Parts: sequence; structure tokens; C-alpha cells
Amino acid sequence: MIPGEVTGCCVFKDGKPIEFRQLATVNKKTRDYEWDVIEQFIDEIKPDAVIIENYRIYAHKLEQHSSSDVPTLQLIGAIKYMLYKRNIPYKLQMAQQAKGFVTDAKLKEWGMWDIGHKHARDACRHCVYYLVSQKPKKI
Repeated sequence: MIPGEVTGCCVFKDGKPIEFRQLATVNKKTRDYEWDVIEQFIDEIKPDAVIIENYRIYAHKLEQHSSSDVPTLQLIGAIKYMLYKRNIPYKLQMAQQAKGFVTDAKLKEWGMWDIGHKHARDACRHCVYYLVSQKPKKI
């Protein structure tokens, strides 16, 4: 999952992507969080594990986050709690890990580029990186 105003999701089964989605997780008009959208997705998919793109506030983004409630961090916390309540393991990965290994060229070569959603494509990168680097027995 790539948490943000639009949360990108990619579902893998037996090591292959089977579904790509983008969830509207922050209401653009009210700026309220759409927690139910995330919970419904988790309950529908019933994942064995979830890979979450982590987020850090770096020095070059301090001004951008001044007086912000930093929605991405709140979403990450909420997702972690939802997974905890369902006993679903998760792994946090930084964007650079996945994007550095799973390039645009590789996604195109593997037929995972034309999924139509930038955030879902980034979620796919994280899944692929996790599968290759961690070699889980089941995902």
C-alpha cells in the first residue's frame, strides 16, 4: 500500500499481481480521512501480509509540512492498527528501496506498467521488491 490522499494498492497471489487499485482515502472537499475505504479493502482482500510504503519527513520537506497534520503518517498509523487488529503482518519499506530496484523499464518489461494507476504501480514495485528481497514462503 502507498498511503496518501490516494492510496495505491496492488494484490499479489502466488507471486503474481492479480489486482491494482487506487483508494480515495482523504476526502478532497472536507479533508476528512476515509478510514472505512481502507478497512473495506483489507476485509475484502484478506491479505496474508501487507507491504506499506513508509514516510519520513526530511529536511528539504520541513517547510512543506509546517503546520500540517501530515496525512500520510496518520494513514500509515491507522493501517498498521487495522492490520494489528486482524493479526495481519506488515512490512514497511522506503520508496527508494522499491523504486531503485523496480524501475519503470522493469515494470514495462514485466507487463506491469499499463495498469492505469500511478500509485497502484508504485504499490506493485513494493510487492515485487519484497518478494525478491525477502523471499517469503507465502504471499
